[in-house]
Amino acid sequence: AMGMRIVIDDYGIGACSLAHLSQSPADAIKIDNSFVANLEANQRDQAACSAATAMARELGITVIAEGVETEQQVALLRDAGCEFLQGFYFSKPLNEEDALFYLDSRENANGSSGASV
Repeated sequence: AMGMRIVIDDYGIGACSLAHLSQSPADAIKIDNSFVANLEANQRDQAACSAATAMARELGITVIAEGVETEQQVALLRDAGCEFLQGFYFSKPLNEEDALFYLDSRENANGSSGASV
């Protein structure tokens, strides 16, 4: 696969239907942050994230949640089976130098040979 991956961004707000997703060569979907932002208070957004995660995993598609800002969002998304999370809860956007420093400091803090978020 030549070192490339196909990721569907902003999943849940665009025109990507279930049929499109099941026939897509996508390697991952990124659940739009508009669903993540209301997870704590909105049962419908929780259900939508859980359903999207379960469906994607059944199709062998990796799930990434965007816009994670709170510990409760982390817990809800992990409980739903979301594999990867990104957002200000973990870090603000970083340039290359700062990103390498961040990853290295996490590696040293964890005592392992790879950052895990």
